[in-house]
Amino acid sequence: MAQSKASNGKKEEIVWLHVVSFIALHLAVLILVPQTHLRLETAIFTLLYGYATAMGITAGIPPVQHAYTAS
Repeated sequence: MAQSKASNGKKEEIVWLHVVSFIALHLAVLILVPQTHLRLETAIFTLLYGYATAMGITAGIPPVQHAYTAS
């Protein structure tokens, strides 16, 4: 039982780390991308991708592994 609680705490920490990193990326896109329509589309995509990743991690699904990180 204690291990389960520790595991859940670690999972929540990872979820929040992803959420915070995607919010930071979202804000960077808003600041750095000059064209308004591209900025909006990219920001929306970033937020949706971040939300989906956080929900997937919460459900126990690991984030997508890119070719260079897959072993």
